[in-house]
Amino acid sequence: MALALANVFSIPISPSSAASTTGEQLELFPQEHQGSAGLGEFIFGNENAVLQSVLQSVLDQRFADSPLVLYGDRGTGKTALSHAFLVQWRLRHTSLKSLHTNGIDFAREHARAVHTHSLPSFRKKYFSFDLLVIDDIQVLKTRTSAQQTLSLIIDTFCEQGRMLIVCTDELPLESSGLDARLASRLMGGLQVQIAAPGEAAREELVRLLSDQHGVVLDSATQKSLIYEVGPTGPKLKTVPEMRSAVLRLRAQADLEARDICRSDVERFFADDPKNSLLSLRDIAMAVSRRLNIRLSDMKSSSRRRYVVRARNIAIYLCRLHANKSYREIGLYFGRRDHSTIMHAFNKTKSDLASDNSVRLVVEEVNTKLSVKLNPRANG
Repeated sequence: MALALANVFSIPISPSSAASTTGEQLELFPQEHQGSAGLGEFIFGNENAVLQSVLQSVLDQRFADSPLVLYGDRGTGKTALSHAFLVQWRLRHTSLKSLHTNGIDFAREHARAVHTHSLPSFRKKYFSFDLLVIDDIQVLKTRTSAQQTLSLIIDTFCEQGRMLIVCTDELPLESSGLDARLASRLMGGLQVQIAAPGEAAREELVRLLSDQHGVVLDSATQKSLIYEVGPTGPKLKTVPEMRSAVLRLRAQADLEARDICRSDVERFFADDPKNSLLSLRDIAMAVSRRLNIRLSDMKSSSRRRYVVRARNIAIYLCRLHANKSYREIGLYFGRRDHSTIMHAFNKTKSDLASDNSVRLVVEEVNTKLSVKLNPRANG
């Protein structure tokens, strides 16, 4: 079945991809106008049509109900969406001040301000933004003082007509564990759920994943990547499952010098995931051995250049080869915030195009991981 592009929309995540696909006006574009921005974009389907409409109104400054609460299950792309939207805002409103942060960084900065008796400066900084985006607001549940300060920021933003967007895993009701004052203010704006991508969006995601990783798939094979046929009927696979499948199948196809077919996909999903997927430790250890850096150093708080480089490469490969979220990878690498992990992934992805040494390490480790994934291909 042909993909209905008219029903799929996207937001470019990087400024360069956004600039390359628009004229004078920047907005949430129909997918057919995107060119080949790859996976540097957040994909919308009809299941998120309301969300797309709301974000467009915020971008056009036609939205009066601040704060805007975006909530959804883990893995629905809240962090990617919030970064993508901020790129669009900054390209459209060049004279306005904006900031993207997350609950952990907000809480840490607030704690420092309390410790150094500089809360007035902290508040003044946040009061100065025309758009403030805070991801993972749910981590403030145990930080009462930071919640109270955020309530004050929300009041000020409402009075001055500024825009605040927060992302969270669930609706910010009092029962969610948030302070009653903060919960009431968050519920006083507009709440929009981010739905998991539907069939059309998943078809486009599979196409983009295939293009990005050089995998040629026929129509039937693409469908088998999207649906899992079980005893209760077809079931949509998750985006991480689709991504892992494409990467695993690409490695298998490279080793066996052939194209991927539907039976390969069916065998992949028939395997026990515990036996068929690489663990985070498998991948991190492969990078550790290649670069002669201790795993404990990669998981530490060290900011030494060679450690950061190794850590970023390991994070990039973990995201590619393990069926894990940014949050899960962050927990493994020293309990780092998932926004930090996303930055590390994007940094290495960018370095691959400009740094031959990084590209060589990634290629060599990829080869070793491919052998580990499919030892029979070399038997």
